[in-house]
Amino acid sequence: MRRAAALALLLGTARGDEASHSYTKGEEIKLWANKVGPYHNPQETYLYHSLPFCHPSVLEHRYDELGEVLEGNDLISSGLAIRFGYPVDDHTKVCSMMLSDEDASQLQFAVRQSYWYQMYLDELPVWGMVGELGVAEATADADADGAASPGANDVPSDLEDGAELEGGEPLVYTHKAFTIAYNADRIIHVNLTSENPVSLSAGATLDFTYAVSWVPTDIPYKRRFDRYLDYDFFEHQASRLRIELGPTPVLAHPKHVLNAHALSPR
Repeated sequence: MRRAAALALLLGTARGDEASHSYTKGEEIKLWANKVGPYHNPQETYLYHSLPFCHPSVLEHRYDELGEVLEGNDLISSGLAIRFGYPVDDHTKVCSMMLSDEDASQLQFAVRQSYWYQMYLDELPVWGMVGELGVAEATADADADGAASPGANDVPSDLEDGAELEGGEPLVYTHKAFTIAYNADRIIHVNLTSENPVSLSAGATLDFTYAVSWVPTDIPYKRRFDRYLDYDFFEHQASRLRIELGPTPVLAHPKHVLNAHALSPR
């Protein structure tokens, strides 16, 4: 009986205040990395850390309900330090990484296949693109008779053959900027902006950075999903965003700003 009580206490402590969604100032908030995969094929997903991103020395998993496992979710701590109400200075370094031949090939492949990744902060999902093609080349691709992205169903094992897909120079985003809206002790919205695209080549050293800013809002906690249920919201976004419903992200194309989006709380 004591062992069961101790286990329950341990599990509760591991989740922190994610269960109550209520935080004290300075309290740690876990940013969970979920999965990554090609934007045009959302059913094809891989672990976020299967790509050569910065990651903690020890991978901390969050085990949820069976339904989430069947959906392919595997939440692993990102290792980014986020504390409630405390900003993180712009371009705070996460890690420096020298790319091997394999690392560079993996990231180039991911960019050419329009890979996006998913994270969760206080149960709110956010999405980010791994990178982009050079502007001129991306424009040229768009003019090529509206052809779909090549190789959308290819698998990362193709990297071993050094497969080169059509398009321009792949650039990877090395900076993540999080903007978190809060009301009293609760998180209401989360936005992620991906910035600082850099070239990928074997032997290059990449500095990965992030920033966190906090903005107050009057929106009550119980209404934090309302804007994503508003039909007019999606109609307004449709004129300037590339939108796909379901498990895929809402993409703000010019600035690559991806908003927390869900049809119902998890």
